[in-house]
Amino acid sequence: MGACSSFTCSSTDGRHFLGRTYDEYGTIDANRVAVIPRGHSVALTFTGDERQATDYAVVGMDVAMFPTPLLTDGVNEHGLMGAMLYFPHYCKFNTRRADYDVNAGLLLPFVLGKAANLDEVEKLLKHVNVIDEPSTGMTLPHHYIFSDPSGEAIVAEPLEGGLKVYRHTMGVLTNSPDHNWHLTNLNNYLGTSNRAKPAQLVNGHEISEMGEGSGWFGLPGDYSPASRFVRLSFAKDCMPEPADETDAVTKMLNTFATVDVPMGIMYDPDEAAPHYEQTQCTIIMCAESKRYYFTSATNSRVCVVDLDEEISEGTTELKLIKPPLQQDILQLK
Repeated sequence: MGACSSFTCSSTDGRHFLGRTYDEYGTIDANRVAVIPRGHSVALTFTGDERQATDYAVVGMDVAMFPTPLLTDGVNEHGLMGAMLYFPHYCKFNTRRADYDVNAGLLLPFVLGKAANLDEVEKLLKHVNVIDEPSTGMTLPHHYIFSDPSGEAIVAEPLEGGLKVYRHTMGVLTNSPDHNWHLTNLNNYLGTSNRAKPAQLVNGHEISEMGEGSGWFGLPGDYSPASRFVRLSFAKDCMPEPADETDAVTKMLNTFATVDVPMGIMYDPDEAAPHYEQTQCTIIMCAESKRYYFTSATNSRVCVVDLDEEISEGTTELKLIKPPLQQDILQLK
């Protein structure tokens, strides 16, 4: 998950959403949408025996190559939503003694399975020590964004001294550096607007915009975390408030286009396995309906899994749903 981006929004009819892009090298052929039932035992580490039974059902994207759910994002039956994003160079591991040692890659199923709202997330994270388990060969530095039916968004980052929780954030997250650095960097783009810049005189010569969009002139166009944070912050700010759930999904997908990474932009020339990084899928979750929406790089059809329906069907075992990755084109006649 190298170049992921995330933001929250709310709709006029009182619904709240968390979305994210899932950016990765290779493919997501092994990924599954996981429905984790109440009482399911999830591992806290890859090498130890520490496990916890979930109190709440969860649906989310599972990197299904492990013997325990590794969720990149998800929403639980109380409408608590969460996503983890890559946080290299700044993520700190094993910084304190705590009740729970949790691998950074396994934090989401633990938290979503135990906490019903943001207050409970903050309380639970005070008892967590984030670990990396280098013996597994997989160091998974991540930070996290959570939201719930209140509409508030919090960010949690593993820093020196433990997990730093930021309350009442602007609801935008990308990757490194840390959250406060990104907020400071936004000051460099003061004056950005969705309105055209007015004409002005320069040495008696009038200059004016030569085409639409001059209000965003000067915003960075690359795909680094800092640049994506800037673009997504202003794109969220400019996005008209959606009317309802369907409108929110549509508008959020369009807004994510400002940070989507197309194939070819990022390339790893590894001789053994050269490959591209791209936005593999885009996910949007609703706190009120507990619906989990997603599209993929190879299939732009919007798919959805309804957690309430899964619960009502009496799911008692871990359910793994294979995403349809082949382009679904509707032929019109």
